[in-house]
Amino acid sequence: MIKIKICTALLIALGFSPLVYAQPSNTPESQRCGDDVLSDIGKLLNIDDLAYRNKQGKGSVLMGACRIWPYDESITISTFLIDSTYAGGKPVLYIAMVDNKKNQLLAQYSEALGNHFAPDIDAGKDRLRIDTARYDLAPGVRAFGIDVFKGDQDDPYCGAETIGHTRYLYTKRGHEIGALFDRGLTMSYRTRIKGNAKCRGGKPTTTQGVVFEDIKLTISISKNISDGFADLIIAGESTYSDGTPSPRKPFHSEMKYSHHYIGNKDHGTYVIRPDGDLSGLIRAWRSE
Repeated sequence: MIKIKICTALLIALGFSPLVYAQPSNTPESQRCGDDVLSDIGKLLNIDDLAYRNKQGKGSVLMGACRIWPYDESITISTFLIDSTYAGGKPVLYIAMVDNKKNQLLAQYSEALGNHFAPDIDAGKDRLRIDTARYDLAPGVRAFGIDVFKGDQDDPYCGAETIGHTRYLYTKRGHEIGALFDRGLTMSYRTRIKGNAKCRGGKPTTTQGVVFEDIKLTISISKNISDGFADLIIAGESTYSDGTPSPRKPFHSEMKYSHHYIGNKDHGTYVIRPDGDLSGLIRAWRSE
């Protein structure tokens, strides 16, 4: 403890502000970035007065999340959405990797919503989360996920179906962060397959006899390698809420990395080869 205090004092004396950007990745606390963290990241990104929107309508940040990078706990990943009035058009999604000890920006990503890779986010209802599972794609190359949780879901008893969060994968490429999916992957579905709940105001009053099918998708790393990058295994499993075995067979597909160079920079993404559509494959599997 004494050593930590001495190091902190030295950093301050040298002009560095030792930053704590997020709770360690193994703790359950909220990933919401602190106000001082946003301000510091704004300085690194040359964005003036980066702060959450308040009740008076001041502040540019509509939502944000921060998480320590488990591969190197001196690094923090942050993601936040900036309002369109500050971005000159559409809301902009930012992702930044910061060296906490050096107070240095390592890599960044920004794109206006509605563009090719940018997730569709409703700032009034949705929320962001950073996924730091072990997506080790190649030596020294590790991906991370940005999850978008939709906030406009109906109660599962009163609607025919609800969907879970959508995951987007990114990785550090030099001083930039690149998208690895051309579209997000919806990670879960809940469908009412039996019974009818009585609802009032969108909320159930009786739920007896209702049975759901729950479908959960996972992303894991394959032992197979394509163009120097590990393939991604997309697996799906179906269960019934009453414990009855689901007749639906498990889903399995592998995505392979496809290089795409613009100049000397690789903008490659993961695809289903030769011309597969992952979303279409999952829809076909769910309709069986």
